[in-house]
Parts: sequence; structure tokens; C-alpha cells
Amino acid sequence: PASIFTICGSIYIGFYQGFPTFYALRRNNQTTLWFYLSINNQDTTAEAYTPILFYNGGSVFSNTGGKMRLRPHAWSHACTTVDVESGHVTVVINGILTHNTTISSKNFTGNVPTVFQNNLVLGVKQEKYSGTPSVNRQSEASVTNVNVFSVSMNVSQMVDITTTGWWI
Repeated sequence: PASIFTICGSIYIGFYQGFPTFYALRRNNQTTLWFYLSINNQDTTAEAYTPILFYNGGSVFSNTGGKMRLRPHAWSHACTTVDVESGHVTVVINGILTHNTTISSKNFTGNVPTVFQNNLVLGVKQEKYSGTPSVNRQSEASVTNVNVFSVSMNVSQMVDITTTGWWI
């Protein structure tokens, strides 16, 4: 990918179980996780969800206070802009800014995939526990309308896309 890129897509969560995952990017070896965007159900009673950005070596919960209510059996829309040189990541889901953070880990800013082909995976998360090999898990959600842009979108553009959609 370019040094800055944006991924936008839609996810359908029929029912909540596990961590529904929008998309994952793997390193060039096609097995090692670089990052993925997932959703965590923090409060089952209130149906409050928090998006989490996982990367090789860690995770970042929403740092903007951007909790959201997701309806079961409905589509949600996300855009993620990544600056691979600085490690800055911005995520907007359903018009809500959820992440505006810089990941300083060398696991994120180093060893960046140079191509998306065979490295961009939809609806899959990768789990690795201490002393065990990585395991890919299929998300319980469906993913579609994925677009990759070789530009950095600003927050207002991502809010517009995830609220009204580029397919309308």
C-alpha cells in the first residue's frame, strides 16, 4: 500500500457472538497479523459496543469516547485511515469517530505490508496466545462494499461515507 491509505467497508451483524471483524491486514508473509478492526460488546444490557483496533503486539480501544449502539440484523459502516510512517490511525463507524490515535509500536510501524493482494482479509481475526501459534477465526458477521483508497480521508469525509454511504 501507499504510505497513507483508507479502507472503508460494511459489516452485517446478524447476532452478537465473539468479536465481529470488519477487515484484517496481514504482513507480506500472508500469515502474520499487521492489524484488524473488530467490535467488542461491552454492555450486553445496554447493547453498547466498542470498536477495538488490534495489531501484532497489542490493541487500542476507542479513545474518543465513541461508544455506539448497534442493531442486530443491520449493516454498519466503517472507514479506517492509516499513516504507516507515523502510525496514526483514524476510525469512523456509523458516523462516530471511534479512534484518533498513534500506535508507536515497532510491530505496527515496522514490517508494513507492501501489497494488499492476499493480505487484506475480510471478516477474519487472528488470535495468538502466549506460547501458541496464531489462529485465524472467521467472524460471525458478513462484510461487503470494501473500498481501498490511496489517500488519507479526513474525519468529515469518513463521517459522510459511513453515514450516507458512497453506494447511494
